[in-house]
Amino acid sequence: MMEDIYKSSKEPQKLNTNDFQSHIQYLWSIFSTEELDSFDYFDCLWFAYSMKSSTQGKVVSWIKHKNVFTKKYTFGHWSLLILCHLGGSSLSNPPVMLLLDSLHSADPTRLFSEIKKFVFAIYAAKGREESEEEIASIPLLVPQVPQQVNGTECGFFVLCYIYLFIKSAPHSFSLNDYPYFVCL
Repeated sequence: MMEDIYKSSKEPQKLNTNDFQSHIQYLWSIFSTEELDSFDYFDCLWFAYSMKSSTQGKVVSWIKHKNVFTKKYTFGHWSLLILCHLGGSSLSNPPVMLLLDSLHSADPTRLFSEIKKFVFAIYAAKGREESEEEIASIPLLVPQVPQQVNGTECGFFVLCYIYLFIKSAPHSFSLNDYPYFVCL
């Protein structure tokens, strides 16, 4: 499946935003409604737009229409951010964030502050009452994942990570067992 996406790309080894959106919609179409019931995804530009004050308000209004607190897992891209159990209780299904970065040389920890702000905006947009401190305490984990060999293949890696995660996502995410889903 991933090989077909790679071969069908207009520009091998690189996906622009529109191509990525087309491929993720295709990826969504190969899974059943039941399989996808626990998942949602953000448009790949949302995170970048959320970091700009001029477009931050638009992102917040878009977020209001997403089901982040009723889905177990929500995907965000360019490095793949997986929001796990944002609507879960802190005891039974605690929220966790995973950042899958196929280009570790770019130091994924540089995004932590912006990711926390983005997640806080999601909570605020949905009228949730969690404090900044509670949101800041949500674990943000960066597991080791297969790495790309150049700076242009990230879209394919993200699609592959999403595919593998959907295929093997647990009913309840566990910090003890991850990152089983990125075994290629």
